[in-house]
Amino acid sequence: MKFKSFPRRYALIQIKDERKVACWVNEEWIIDSTCKSINEMLKEGLVGEDAVQGWINLQPAATH
Repeated sequence: MKFKSFPRRYALIQIKDERKVACWVNEEWIIDSTCKSINEMLKEGLVGEDAVQGWINLQPAATH
């Protein structure tokens, strides 16, 4: 199995009734430690989806 972990592609995705940050790694969406921290801040209202989307837009693009 070939595993490529960087660069990661982050996105806001719908999980059940919530929008969460996830990253695309090895052909699947996962919640890594970065996503977990950002998702906690989203849940607590410390950051908004617009700010998170801005951060996502600044990340290096991954090809898949």
